[in-house]
Amino acid sequence: MKHQLALIFSLLTIAACISNASSVKAAENIVFKLGPIKKSIAVKSIAAFATKNQDQDDIAFITKNLPSEQRARARELLGFRLNSQQWNELFRSQYLPPANTNLYLTRMLDSNSGKELLSDLGKFVRLPDGRNGREAIRTGLFTASANLLEFTPINVLRSFPGDIYIDVEEVFKVLHQSEKITKSEIALTQHLENSRVDHQSNTSLMVLNQLAEISQKVAKTGSFAVSNQIIKHYDTSRQRRFTTKLYLPDSSSTKIPVIIVANGMGLNQDFMDFLANHLASHGFAVGVPEAIDSNDVRQLDFFLGRKPVAAGNFDASEYINRPLDITYVLNELDRLNSTKFQNRLNVQQVGIASYSFGAVSALSLAGAKFDFAQLQQDCESQSKLLNLSLFYQCRALELPDSQRNLDFRDSRITSLFMFVPMGQSLFGSKNLQAINVPTYWNSTARDPFTPMTQEQLLGFTAMQNTNKYLSIALNVGHTPKPAEILEQAQVSNSISQKFKTYLEMSATAFFKVHLAGDESYRPYLTSSDENKLSVPVNDQLLRKTKN
Repeated sequence: MKHQLALIFSLLTIAACISNASSVKAAENIVFKLGPIKKSIAVKSIAAFATKNQDQDDIAFITKNLPSEQRARARELLGFRLNSQQWNELFRSQYLPPANTNLYLTRMLDSNSGKELLSDLGKFVRLPDGRNGREAIRTGLFTASANLLEFTPINVLRSFPGDIYIDVEEVFKVLHQSEKITKSEIALTQHLENSRVDHQSNTSLMVLNQLAEISQKVAKTGSFAVSNQIIKHYDTSRQRRFTTKLYLPDSSSTKIPVIIVANGMGLNQDFMDFLANHLASHGFAVGVPEAIDSNDVRQLDFFLGRKPVAAGNFDASEYINRPLDITYVLNELDRLNSTKFQNRLNVQQVGIASYSFGAVSALSLAGAKFDFAQLQQDCESQSKLLNLSLFYQCRALELPDSQRNLDFRDSRITSLFMFVPMGQSLFGSKNLQAINVPTYWNSTARDPFTPMTQEQLLGFTAMQNTNKYLSIALNVGHTPKPAEILEQAQVSNSISQKFKTYLEMSATAFFKVHLAGDESYRPYLTSSDENKLSVPVNDQLLRKTKN
């Protein structure tokens, strides 16, 4: 029971971080409700605990049972606030000017995904009559954004409109699911760690030296100078204008391997500039198409009110247009090959390096079709708070029937490199079995956006292709530096070095083997180093650890 009470208190603290309001009648109590049983805690008691480290009678049954570390962490969270520089850096990381925060928040909460988020939160934070508390949460969040420097969880609790009712039964459901997910992730990571130790202890010094040499080669900039150019496209069939930034190695090869980079959501075209340059320096031609309806410009248009609010920060049509854009780019490179590139590009065997949302296009082009029945089921039954990518995946349900059975397979795609891919619900396990090209699947531990057990392992084990690799990135998150923005006063806008190094090394080794045909790099694909856990994986074990 002590553990459960601690978990409830932790959830309450988290909820406080994302809910705020001011009203004629401010909240005085937080009421925990479990069936007919109710337990009320005064907001002022929580404030006394957070600011003075005092245990009032009504809150002592929780706070006195908290281990010292959890107690300190809870107090820290309740008093947490960002200064103006940190807020500005947070906006800048999302390519947003530090302007009208109320407008940003209103637009986000009124989008379809925002409404779903509020409804999910409203299952925990309810109205006194038991109804979903989504509208109260929305009002609170909007009011709180008026003065971000005063945005603290304590002020949140003080200003929530009316008493706060916590549905303990719903909390327990999610906590149970969350603990199950965490245990599975820990079990898998521990297995891979043990396998790495066993593997290294049984590996000869000569092989270890060979692996160290390969790691140094893929980590360093390659021997080729790199030039880049912008190619403008206009697809008349879709009346779609976009560009591709092409990175070319100064290579005399008559068959330069081609890689297309499929960016993540809300990013600018240069976000993967570091990876494109690195790959090009190692002898690959790299194209980065502009994702015009899901990039940073599209996101800014949404937040500034230049796009319909229901559409959110990207168009659902991107599930269709993005893979079609890549096929169009390959057609154009093929057309220009003889006149502009002296027939040096090998456009018939192409790799895709994808990140997060970009992996949907990669999987589509490799032959996986959408499974709308599975998607509908998951969107209605699964908690999106435990798999945040569902907020994006479920938007594919907005696509018209005429676009639901399209096949994007492009036979020129012969290898996939995916970092924290999403799409398990969108494709379903059955359709992912259609993938038969070499695939390097990069996961991260404890990723709330594309969680390992729900997105990564299900997708990886579903594929039947022979050459597939699972790698778990260590000390690298889904995005380069969200935690650092919140934790440090001085924040650089540059991409995390660990994030860069991991992608550069892994992608270079994979494409050297499965695109350039250089077998000398293969040992790196199933070896582990300080950046990753990557060993030959037993699918049966993965299926066991995820359940």
